[in-house]
Amino acid sequence: MNNIYERLRDRLETMASGYPATPNGVELKILQKLFSEEDAALFLKMAPEPDTAQELALRLEAGVADTAARLEDMARRGLIFRIKSGGVIRYRPVPFIVGIYEYQLNALNLPLLKDISKYYLTGLGATFHGLETPHLRSIPINTEIVADRPVFPYDDAASIIRGKSRIAVAECFCRKAVRMYGKACVHPAETCIQFDAFADYYVENGMARYIDTDEALAILKQSEAEGLVVHVLNSRQVEA
Repeated sequence: MNNIYERLRDRLETMASGYPATPNGVELKILQKLFSEEDAALFLKMAPEPDTAQELALRLEAGVADTAARLEDMARRGLIFRIKSGGVIRYRPVPFIVGIYEYQLNALNLPLLKDISKYYLTGLGATFHGLETPHLRSIPINTEIVADRPVFPYDDAASIIRGKSRIAVAECFCRKAVRMYGKACVHPAETCIQFDAFADYYVENGMARYIDTDEALAILKQSEAEGLVVHVLNSRQVEA
């Protein structure tokens, strides 16, 4: 297979929610809008686990400065994830969902949104909703409102928030998309909360702002008052 975007699609298909091929090829059109051929080539060479620019450059026999600049540029555009710890920056590839798709928050435009909507209806949606383990789960705001069943700390939204060291809030991607289509949404825009490394990534990329625990809990309370359901990533760590 010579088409680099087909190879990129196949790599994404192996990750998390997948990225299936479609007869109409819209999935390739989306990738061509997001990735240059050079971006795609570098993504394909990245290991699943986080690498520093130095580690990746050594493996690719490439210049460290050039590799670092390319990785940071891709991270800024939401194509890969950036992790900072102990003064060291590492990068790793991310799936389309949860990952590249959500990280286009500031770059979302109507032509891209229409392509993604078409893809969802002709391939991605069936794959995403057919996963044995869903990426998201619904949880209560507080264990006190749940009767007749035990709720673990990682299944209690308020408890999750109180246990995090860094918290950020971003505009809801879904509501932004709905409004881009010209449809009304009466709910607040700033409701998507991220934690720790996810919070850092969102803030550093200009998609979110840091908030304290009290403001995060207030957002939860407001969401509850508006009848919104809390969804979190389906992991015990709960990054968002």
